[in-house]
Amino acid sequence: MQLQTQFYTTKLEKRTVENNGGIVIEGIACPYRSWSQTLGWNSDFKEQFMPGSFSESLGKRNICCTVDHNRDKLVATTQGGTLVITDTAEGLHIRASVPNTAVGNELVTHIDRRDIQGMSFDFRANSDKWERIDDIACRTITKAELYEVCFCPDPAYLATSAEISQRTRREVPKVPPRIPLSQVANFLKLHGATV
Repeated sequence: MQLQTQFYTTKLEKRTVENNGGIVIEGIACPYRSWSQTLGWNSDFKEQFMPGSFSESLGKRNICCTVDHNRDKLVATTQGGTLVITDTAEGLHIRASVPNTAVGNELVTHIDRRDIQGMSFDFRANSDKWERIDDIACRTITKAELYEVCFCPDPAYLATSAEISQRTRREVPKVPPRIPLSQVANFLKLHGATV
């Protein structure tokens, strides 16, 4: 079986932890029952994960949380207790305590600026089902092993958005989600506008 990497947009939240002043980032690393965008290099396909896909593999190994799958940009680990991964009905919920390092501070800045709005993960599928839907190969994964989660700027699930909130002294104003120009053009065309 081959290790695979997928990018998904998730809701991210940044919190200042009151007990030690550190920053905690939370999000969904893998959403359940949500189709990816079209993936693949040699052939196009979409995939989704079913609830509990990772439940048997959690706790079996140290999971690292990085920036853009770069182990030189380590953020947190389950082994160190700085990364907590919880299998929820919505998906894999992560809670990463960000270090006060150049990498950690840069990550927090990128999330605050909304340069990074999503997550990705490395996994190995142990049980899946393939079918064709609307002439596209679609894979539903029911069992998988998790190897890594990461924050990334180019996730595969563009339909969801990242949110940042600070839950201590003040609320950070919400930044409206960015909409790719191609989606705006398609919307206008659908409603009869000349683009």
